[in-house]
Amino acid sequence: YNLGFVQERLNNTSQALTAYRKAYALDPNYERAYLAAARILSRQGDTKGAIAAFTQAVHVNPSNSQTYQELGSAYADNGDYKNAESSYRKAIAYMDPAHKDPATYYNLSTVLYVLGKKDEALSYAKQAYDNRASATGTLAVNILYNYALLCDESADVDQAITLYQEVLKADSSHVKAKTNFGVLCLENDQVDTAITYLESAYKQ
Repeated sequence: YNLGFVQERLNNTSQALTAYRKAYALDPNYERAYLAAARILSRQGDTKGAIAAFTQAVHVNPSNSQTYQELGSAYADNGDYKNAESSYRKAIAYMDPAHKDPATYYNLSTVLYVLGKKDEALSYAKQAYDNRASATGTLAVNILYNYALLCDESADVDQAITLYQEVLKADSSHVKAKTNFGVLCLENDQVDTAITYLESAYKQ
């Protein structure tokens, strides 16, 4: 395992993967080796291999919230949204209540949306938003936009407008937020504002 760790940091990915596999071949209960291998496979786009390795890690430690979160993402990347939903729900079930992970709520929300479960998707989008303090960068913007979009689709216009404005404050180049905000303004007879945002989105 340590050899794999060093090889990975030297960007010798193939050698690192070989070492991690040797580690869990020697000790089938070596959770860290399964996780390290799974993360490499995930980065390489081998979602099936990543799913298999994450699943082995779950067998070793069936109460690791982070592993379920990563397994859910691997399933989602593979287009298996039902298993992704199941994994994200388990991640939330085993999550430390004092350290709620906004990414897990966000990911579950997006998967539920794809599965057509929009009411539940909105509920988890709100939980991601309420726990977003630890989110930064792209994740923070995605959480804001996802919640705005679901409020928009549920006809909660005032909340959607407020949230789209939050998105644009965090990322002034967010084309989808500009477009959707512009449409809402147009539907509410704020024509000049609508034109401003739609023209800006069109230019981008």
